[in-house]
Amino acid sequence: MPSPFAARDAKLSGAIDNAFGEALTLAGRRQVADVNLPRDEDPDRLPMLVVGTFDDATGTIYPNARGYASDHAYQRAASKPIATIDDALLTWQPRDGDLLTRVFNGAVYEIARVQPDGYGRTVLTLTAKK
Repeated sequence: MPSPFAARDAKLSGAIDNAFGEALTLAGRRQVADVNLPRDEDPDRLPMLVVGTFDDATGTIYPNARGYASDHAYQRAASKPIATIDDALLTWQPRDGDLLTRVFNGAVYEIARVQPDGYGRTVLTLTAKK
């Protein structure tokens, strides 16, 4: 019998994907012999199409080079794109350096960090568009 937490996680994840989900493609990449060359396709991890959420939130940051933040410091706008995917939909576990493509607009991002969220979803922190 599955735990009540697993059942809760599945319901939560399904509701999130139904409300905010979109089609995403994950493509595995592997490191080549020369670290200075770009990563190559990983034949052991074929591209997969999944449903997940995408968020490209922006925020204001202050550079730390001049001490503390004040009204006179230059503000910079920065974005932190993230995607979340239900663990049950993944046929292989994403790794840093893999590529994520939004089917909606064809934008390609590199995965910078992979973290579990504790509710049966994987959070992918992404880099800027490729």
